[in-house]
Formats: sequence, structure tokens, C-alpha cells
Amino acid sequence: MEDHPTSSSSLQQVWDKTAQKFAKVTDRLGTPIEAEIMETVMALNVLGISTSMSCGGHLDDDRGFVAPWVDIWWSDSTVIQLRQQAQAKRQQADSLHEELEYLHKTQAPQEEQDTLRQRRDECYHQLHEFRRQIRSMQCPVRDRLIHYITQFYQNRSPAATPHHESAGISYHRALLY
Repeated sequence: MEDHPTSSSSLQQVWDKTAQKFAKVTDRLGTPIEAEIMETVMALNVLGISTSMSCGGHLDDDRGFVAPWVDIWWSDSTVIQLRQQAQAKRQQADSLHEELEYLHKTQAPQEEQDTLRQRRDECYHQLHEFRRQIRSMQCPVRDRLIHYITQFYQNRSPAATPHHESAGISYHRALLY
């Protein structure tokens, strides 16, 4: 996003501007960013680490407690192209999988099922290779994130880290100082 501001007042201006921007952000269903994760999303974006999805954590009927998380977004033309290729490959693999289930259900000859299974498995292999390439390209952003997290926890005990405003600055913004 921007270089690190050097003064507390310019940092506050960047933070306020970011808060205004993200107060308007919603997902495709019109749901805003959850309050429990908002400051984390804002802090990452202020640090130049773009985010694409997040969850503040909640109870889920099927999975129990789902911990808070933030998905980091790295986007350049190569990554966009790889994502499109991965999506197309996923659709192709899923279609082959459905066709294979149909052949199995209708007791088609085993040789026909095996041939289709090989094609499906190759599609899934190619899909995983696209995803591996994307993750590999995200390494510089992930390295920066690890640096910030390490810096944040350097003189802190994770169990003692407050989850509320303290002395006028939140623990998420502490990364920026």
C-alpha cells in the first residue's frame, strides 16, 4: 500500500483512511468484514499485504469452532493467468470425476473406467501443479508476513497479547510502529 509513515500522526491518517475504505468492503453476498478480524485485515493491507477473504472465527455445526483466518491475495498477471488455468482444470477434473462415477454406477467396462480415471487423475495432478506454482509465487509476500509476525511477537507472550484497545492503540496496529 504505502511506505511506513514515520510520525504517529501520519500513521493515524493512514489508519483512518484504511478504516474508511474497509468499512465499505463486503463479500459477494453483501456481508461486511467481521468486526473480530477487521483490524487484522486493515493492518495487513496497511503493511502492503493484500487480503481477499477473512473470518473472525465462529462456531460451526459441522466443524465446531472455526478459528479466525485471513486469506492473503497476491495478484499479478502471471498469478491471475495461473488461477484461471487452475479453475478451468478444476472444472475439467470435476466433470471427468462425475463421468467416472456414472460409468461405475452403470457398470461400464473396467478398461473404459480405468482410461477415464487416468485422464481425471492427470487433470487433478495438473491442477495441483498450478496451485503449487501460485503458492511458490506467493513466497515473497508470505516471507514479509512472517517477518511482521516475528517482529510483533518478539517481546510478547502470545497468551498475554490483549484482544482489545489498550493505551489508545490496538495490538494489530502495534505492527506498524
